[in-house]
Amino acid sequence: MLSSVLNSQTAVQVSIAIMDAFVKMRQFLMSNAEVVSRMNILEKRQISTDAKVDALLERLDTSEPPVQGIFYDGQLWDAYMFVEKLIICAKVSILLIDNWVTLETLDMLAKKRKGVSVTVVTSEHLDRKGNPHPLISTADEAKFNSQYPTLAVKYRENFHDRFLILDEKELYLIGASLKDLGRKCFGFTKMDANEIERIKTRI
Repeated sequence: MLSSVLNSQTAVQVSIAIMDAFVKMRQFLMSNAEVVSRMNILEKRQISTDAKVDALLERLDTSEPPVQGIFYDGQLWDAYMFVEKLIICAKVSILLIDNWVTLETLDMLAKKRKGVSVTVVTSEHLDRKGNPHPLISTADEAKFNSQYPTLAVKYRENFHDRFLILDEKELYLIGASLKDLGRKCFGFTKMDANEIERIKTRI
């Protein structure tokens, strides 16, 4: 501002230097227009990426379990943690339909909240003599109930797939018996809750 008002030699030199700076800046922008354009594109992409990352982190912070997914062989910890989180989410009741319920399965169900009732629908299996033999004995059921009431075990032979029903509101189809989680590749999906009543009528 002073260089435009003052009439000295120094003021003239400053005015010339300012004009030179603007000319060089214009030349730089013109010669690097493609770089500037790319930087603008990168900035826009970064804003979009930041928004996606924020949304992902927000989803991870919530206690809502995923709707569907696949666990691969060897993901023992991840598979167990997923199912245990589902079990912990139940506030009133858990209904597990699984033809191969073992003590390992009961150990997972013991992670439930206090007061949540558990119903297990499973199959009887044949022993070496061909006699029906449940994998969970009445003694096992009694021991579980003495510490984590209440557990009811029912035996049915009309189910093939595994289902997990939480509070009679959420229905999951699980592609592996709970005792085998992470040992082989399996998928899971959250199903329409309207199917719950239809499943219960077959128990």
